[in-house]
Amino acid sequence: MKTHKKHICFLICTVMLSSFLIPAISETYSIPDPPAAEPMLNPDPENESASPSGAFTLTDGNGTPVEGKNGEYTITGGGEYTAKGALNGRVIVDAGEGEVTLGLKGAVLRCSTGAPVTIVSAGKIDIEAKKNTFNMISDERAEAVTGEEYDAAVWADVDLKISGRGTLIVASAAYAGIKSRDDLKLRNLTLKVTAADNALKGNDSVRIESGSMILISTESDGIRTKSSGISKKGSQRGDVIIEGGHIDLYAARDGISAAHDVRITGDDTVLNVFTADRSEYSVNTAGGSGSEKAAYSAKGIKADNGIEIDGGRVTILSADDGIHATSGKALENG
Repeated sequence: MKTHKKHICFLICTVMLSSFLIPAISETYSIPDPPAAEPMLNPDPENESASPSGAFTLTDGNGTPVEGKNGEYTITGGGEYTAKGALNGRVIVDAGEGEVTLGLKGAVLRCSTGAPVTIVSAGKIDIEAKKNTFNMISDERAEAVTGEEYDAAVWADVDLKISGRGTLIVASAAYAGIKSRDDLKLRNLTLKVTAADNALKGNDSVRIESGSMILISTESDGIRTKSSGISKKGSQRGDVIIEGGHIDLYAARDGISAAHDVRITGDDTVLNVFTADRSEYSVNTAGGSGSEKAAYSAKGIKADNGIEIDGGRVTILSADDGIHATSGKALENG
């Protein structure tokens, strides 16, 4: 165990103590309650900026417009593209092996018939919220349809990176917020996601490097990975890795649910997790206090393999286990 000073990790969860067996002693001791952890919460970015307006444009690196048809704008080649203005429709990336950067520079994308941002193919894709801009992506489909492939406001069939020094608001009334069928990476930006399903999902991994984030799942897990095998490149799938940033995570079920490991590092990392009825945004929860647990898993941090916390400040208020790992857990310097 390292001895240099780090932030203190507070873990708060509901535990039922049914009985104690205490050996006879001649003196009575009074044990004071531990000090309550006061979570440091992010300000809501939706309250700080006005939504962009004006005609929608999507241009390439030379300023040449990408023409839309029936509200759909399709990127078919690699390069840098910039989206501005308000669109009721979709931006589709189908660039083959081309590397694409989609810059959001005051863009509002709304769609009630499909995923507003759909990434079918690309050798590499980076969605970048440009510095000092406010952007919104809203999936307004009212009900989830069983078997729907494009089941997120931002959906990618490839590795997806979301970054930038701007603000991005993502909302999904019936599906997930941001989903990659491979690896999902987030860096730097101010992000708020409100979704019925997972706020963030990367089938193979989710990595948060930095940024200020509010992540809300009203009916499911907050952050989730699905696969747990070894990739063709020899990499372990299923990890959730948080290396920095300030993340406030609200979930109706598990805050983090990893198919393999959860690793939290970084001296300045702040992670606040609220699950079930400890989250003010949850709907259809059966969570309770004391002996009343959720009818389904509503753990703070859950991993099918291991959990390592080696830095930062982690605060968990959950209706189920605060930390739950199938193969053990390590708390070091948090």
